[in-house]
Amino acid sequence: NDPSVLRDVMRNGMHGVFPYENTADSVVNSHLIDFIDNKLWIVGEWNEQIAMHAGHIEGGGVVMKHAFSKDKALGQCSNWLDAKGIQWQDTDNGISHNADNTGAAAEFVAAQGNPEYIALGTRLALEHCGLVIVDEQVSNLPPEKNVTQFFLARRKKSEDKLDVHKTNHAFAVHNVMGPERNKIMGIIEQLAHIG
Repeated sequence: NDPSVLRDVMRNGMHGVFPYENTADSVVNSHLIDFIDNKLWIVGEWNEQIAMHAGHIEGGGVVMKHAFSKDKALGQCSNWLDAKGIQWQDTDNGISHNADNTGAAAEFVAAQGNPEYIALGTRLALEHCGLVIVDEQVSNLPPEKNVTQFFLARRKKSEDKLDVHKTNHAFAVHNVMGPERNKIMGIIEQLAHIG
């Protein structure tokens, strides 16, 4: 649950993408409460296969001692982390391993510049922050069994009426990058304006 996304949706009337349910972890309950409390309107949904990778700073070597990510992502990669002896659970050492989301974890690791730190996240999030992928597919489950359902939501407007003839669109975007992904995301944005 990334509170910054909810704040932006409520403050700026933007659309926000919220993870709702994951095959590995079940339901992300707090989002449904947020939707109800803040009168958010769900305008789209889709399922995405999740492949988690480990990344660290360029030239950092392979001294991996601490992993950072969203708490659910850390749990989904616990087998790999434990096998490598990487600390991922908060202890009394003063280091918090949990981030609001995988992108925030990648930004944190990049900003710290500590070769002992790794971030767990998608290839896109890690590479966007300038991290080098040191190990691929570190999740306990393969991507085809680690699927997250996402909702696209916006602030409810006064003119929104309940439509009993609502149509849902479901589609998957599998490891699509570059211009092709931009086209697909453009279609999602257009569907959001219909909703």
